[in-house]
Amino acid sequence: MFTKLTARARALRSKWAAISFEKKVSMFVAPIVVAVATAVVLPRISGGGHDVSPKPSDEQLEVSDLTVDNSSEVTKIDLAVRNIGGLVAVATKARFRILKFATLGACLPEAYLLATHTYELVLPTEDAQGKTRDVSISQEIESNDSDRFTFDVGIDAERVSTVSYLYRLQVALFHDRKPTPIQAGEVWLAEPFPQEHWFSVPGDLGDAPEREEVEMCVDENKANLSAIYNGSASVSPELLDFAESVGLNK
Repeated sequence: MFTKLTARARALRSKWAAISFEKKVSMFVAPIVVAVATAVVLPRISGGGHDVSPKPSDEQLEVSDLTVDNSSEVTKIDLAVRNIGGLVAVATKARFRILKFATLGACLPEAYLLATHTYELVLPTEDAQGKTRDVSISQEIESNDSDRFTFDVGIDAERVSTVSYLYRLQVALFHDRKPTPIQAGEVWLAEPFPQEHWFSVPGDLGDAPEREEVEMCVDENKANLSAIYNGSASVSPELLDFAESVGLNK
């Protein structure tokens, strides 16, 4: 038995000695190159040519869009989010901080037209600047998924045809148990929607005693509404068109 093993070993050494140096090198290097290529190139191919990074292990929401729909028909804020984390995220509360507040109104007496409606976000109409309003929500957003939700906007006073309230709102969203909200951005809105004749002096007023007071009222309305052009807050196309129609420009 030992003699056979010895003979086989001599034969193997003889064959090895007959192999050129270049072939010996390729026999060791080729498997290493293949292994490296498999580890580096294959993940890039499967990832569409990009490095595949692991998802965060917790829930992480980011705001993908914030828009406002503000017209004579409807006033609402639309918020879109995406969960880029690895766990299901639960949005629990939206916070609306009133950064700016102004009142627009009729400059001549009019008859009141009352309307009633129920809204999800109710904004204050007295000393509103600096106040916040929280709206409790419950929205589950799966990992690597998106969601969109809307806040219908109302006021805490009766809606009449002679007064509109102008707000610049800062929107923030709380989720899960995290104490710090994610900032969604800012929006301008007027509720109820203003009337065009509040921004001009009636031609038939002539030299009536109340003309000076009406002119001051019109100027104040224009100054308040022109604030929508300041900063980067979102403004609905309808409100921008309205501002342009009453002679205001950016």
